[in-house]
Formats: sequence, C-alpha cells, structure tokens
Amino acid sequence: MPNAIRIKTASGWQDIALQAAASVNTEGWHTVGAAGEPAFGSGVTAAEPVQFRKRPDGEVELRGRANTPAGTSTLFTLPSGYAPSATLRWVPRASASGPVLDVNNVGQVIGNSLLAGGWVDLACIRFSTDQVQFPAGVTSVPSVSSLPSNPSHGQECYYIPAGPIGDSYPAWHLRWDAARWGDGSQWEFLGGTPMHIIDDNSRAFTANNAWQNLSPEVAITLPLRGAYQWRGRANMYNNNVAASHYVGVSVGGANPSGYGQSGEVYVNNAGSACTPFFFGRSAQLAASTKLAIWVNGGASGSCAARGRTIEIYPIRVG
Repeated sequence: MPNAIRIKTASGWQDIALQAAASVNTEGWHTVGAAGEPAFGSGVTAAEPVQFRKRPDGEVELRGRANTPAGTSTLFTLPSGYAPSATLRWVPRASASGPVLDVNNVGQVIGNSLLAGGWVDLACIRFSTDQVQFPAGVTSVPSVSSLPSNPSHGQECYYIPAGPIGDSYPAWHLRWDAARWGDGSQWEFLGGTPMHIIDDNSRAFTANNAWQNLSPEVAITLPLRGAYQWRGRANMYNNNVAASHYVGVSVGGANPSGYGQSGEVYVNNAGSACTPFFFGRSAQLAASTKLAIWVNGGASGSCAARGRTIEIYPIRVG
C-alpha cells in the first residue's frame, strides 16, 4: 500500500494509511505605525520595521528594531488576543547593555532602562497566548450585519444588512486594506450583489424644465459610509412636443448635475419614447445618504416615465 506504514499486531501485520496534513495559512506580519495598526508610544520610532504576528498555534512573535527614549516607555500595545496571560520579560540585543523588555497581560510592550537615542531589537520576543484552539483565529469568513471593529490588514467579512434595501437583499464580500486607503473607508468590495430598486409602472408628470422626484419615490438609502458606483435608467415618453429628456440620480436631495449623475436623450417626435441610461460613481458619501431617480421633461407638456431603476454597487466602505 503506497503512503502507509506497516506494523505488527497480535493478529499479524497491518498497513496503516498515511494522510497528508491539511495546510494552515500563517498570518501576515503587522507593521507598527502603519495605517490601521498599533501606533508607537511617545518618543519611539522605527530603526527598522517593527512587526508582529500570531502563528497558527497561538504563539506571538516580534521582529525589528525600535529607537527609544530614556528610562521606561511603552513602545506600543499589541491588539486584543495577542497578549500573554501574565507579564513576561526578555533581555534584548540593544545599542548598549542594560535595557529589558516586558510584555504584560494587556499587550503593552514596555522597555525598561532604555537609553536616550539608543535602540532595542525585538526579535527575541516570542510567547504563548494560551489559546486552546488550533489553528488560531478565524478559519472562515464571517457574515456580519455591522462591520467588525479594529480590523487587521487583509481581514475579510460578508456584510449582509439586517433587512432589505430597496428591492434587494445585498451581500458584499469585503476585505480590509490598511495600507491603500487612509480615509476610513478601507473595506474594499471584492464581489456580491448590488442594491437596486425599480418602479415598473408608468408615472405621468407635467414637464416644466426642472428636475422632479416622482411619486412613489425610487430611492436607496446607503447603509454605510463609502464610495459607490451606480447605473440608472427610465423610459421617457413625451405626449406633446419634441424635446430633450433627462434622467438622473439625486444625491442627498440635490439636483442631478454633471457627468455620471444624469443621462440625456432627445425625443425628436411628439408621442415617441426613448430610454436613457447613465452610469456614475461617487467620492465619499455619508451613511444614510439617499440616492434617488429624478426626471426632467425638458419642455412644458404632458410626459410620463416608466421603469425608473437604480442599481448601486460599493467600491469601498467603512
């Protein structure tokens, strides 16, 4: 038998099949002072990148060199889940003899007997967190109705709102990127379903060369702060005169304006219809901002709009 060992038992020789161990991903290094990561304490800087990570067996290890002030100072604080159960001490390699390093049960990395303008090497620090589960941390991507607090670089989640948005039940696969964005909206959209709403009925209105929000309103209220992209449409019908027709998205109650917020089509015969489409994207928008489909008949007269639709995807949120 291939991939087996043979052992002798009371009943004779037996072959025991061997199975390959499942691979386990190791967490990437966290860099102290980087966006979304722990900050250095007062007077502490990096002589070379100061980093830490938690291994699948629950052990935390550090590396890198830190420039230090004199005396006793907290170099930085490890996040929750990265601390030992009691204070531990190491004597590090340093620019001169004397300094010692402690890591306490709340994750503070503390330097003692430090030298002003000196440095300490953190590569000596490695300790157990006394976890009882292997491997450490999350082994599958969780589904959440609110974004996780204090995420780490590369962390993922499926964001599923508690209820429907418009006509949709969106589910978004998101990943936190601590290095690429610095404005708080650092959950990047990896894939999922859009938010959308549609009104299939014909809604009559009187054109007056102004934007109108028809009833019932076709709108979506954003669940999270972030940058979004959208596409919209409506079938526009003019009963009286040839005219340009507009369909657009109102952002927060403002008139649609500019490229990406409206689409124009010229209905060149009274009584005819056309369907303008438009695409757009936003910069940062606040949570609870309303995006609605508005119409503009372009000339006085009797008009109608049917199939008003808006579909919205996140770009990044947070």
